[in-house]
Order: sequence, then structure tokens, then C-alpha cells
Amino acid sequence: MVVEGIRTTKAAFQLAKAYDVPMPITAALYAVLFEEVSTNEAAEKLMGRMKKNEMEDLINLL
Repeated sequence: MVVEGIRTTKAAFQLAKAYDVPMPITAALYAVLFEEVSTNEAAEKLMGRMKKNEMEDLINLL
């Protein structure tokens, strides 16, 4: 069986880290796949994040 996205997750995580781009979902997937974090722990961490208006980040780039 081939699992789609494992290599892509690793590459995306590394790029996000290199360019200092916050990608919490990718980071959570990476933690589950490569750091032995449980899916429950990863989901709780994602759901417990502080809310933020991500559109403000886009507006500041323009």
C-alpha cells in the first residue's frame, strides 16, 4: 500500500520552517507522521490554538 502525502508533508514542513511560514496543520501532520505524536494530541493542539484573523496577514503583504 502506498500512502499519499507523506513525502509532501515532510517537504512542506521543511519549507515552512525555512521560510518562517506558520503552517499549523502541516506541522501537526508532520508531528504525527515523524515525531510519534498521537492524532488526539495533535488535534487537541490544533483546536486549542488562539484564534487570529489570518486575512490581516494577507492585507499586510499587499
